[in-house]
Amino acid sequence: MSALERITVVGGTGYTGRRIVEILLGQGEKNVKILTGHPNRPHGFGGRVSVFPFNFDNKAKLVQILRETDTVYNTYWVRFRRGSVDFELAVANSRTLFEACKEAGVARVVHISITNPSEQSKYGYFRGKAIVEKILKETLDSYAVLRPTIVYGTSDILINNIAWVMRRYRFFPVFGSGEYRVTPVYVDDLAAKAVESALKTQSFVLDAVGPESLTFRGLVSSITEAIDEGIRVVNTPKTVALLLGWMLSLRLGEPIVTREEVGALMDELLFSEATPIGQTKFTDWVKQNAGSLGLEFVSEIKRHYV
Repeated sequence: MSALERITVVGGTGYTGRRIVEILLGQGEKNVKILTGHPNRPHGFGGRVSVFPFNFDNKAKLVQILRETDTVYNTYWVRFRRGSVDFELAVANSRTLFEACKEAGVARVVHISITNPSEQSKYGYFRGKAIVEKILKETLDSYAVLRPTIVYGTSDILINNIAWVMRRYRFFPVFGSGEYRVTPVYVDDLAAKAVESALKTQSFVLDAVGPESLTFRGLVSSITEAIDEGIRVVNTPKTVALLLGWMLSLRLGEPIVTREEVGALMDELLFSEATPIGQTKFTDWVKQNAGSLGLEFVSEIKRHYV
């Protein structure tokens, strides 16, 4: 990818999007735009990027921003319903984005989805992701769809907050047997694959998974072994675990994990037998980052809504 490439990262101040921007700037890219829901927040990139609001409610403005863009990386989505923000709105906004890309003449879109999406899914998150993939394929000619599982890394929300619960309460309730499988993927590996995928010409869909397959109980146990072996991992009926999570969410003002996320975990929707996209093992990463993992609660609401 040359330094003359014109690039827009949708969600470029978010978790995965930020890492994509960092890689692009590290490669010498000079023409990087970011679309974000928080255009006035400090982003740490200085004058190396141009920052614009999403403009999902103004497609003409969005088309104008995307003019002369060669590649769009799309990481936009919502994790859970809050107020007027829901999965249906995220689908509508994604449609607007892809239509704007087409009108602006964008050459290629690299889109971050989720493993095992389905329009028939009982989970709104996975159903919405499937619909968005369909819209993308119907709207644009050149695309890459990456389907990650659990994305982890420094200051991620899910893994960090599991560790936070462990440190604070000295135990963690595993939903049911905990024997359902996951294939977590390191955020840097996912971002690197996204940047690599922009260089391809053919359209494709790829599960973006790490090199380790773990049971959820195994994943949780690897965290306790890294930060403190005295923390108890307790198998708990799903209803009891959800009740405990609900009680904690009342105190925090947001969920540690949503009911849909628990269901998707237990249904093994965050598992794939695809070829790994990177070499970073979750268990190695946890050991290397044990000293900082879970020291503070990472708020989804503060990150995306406040």
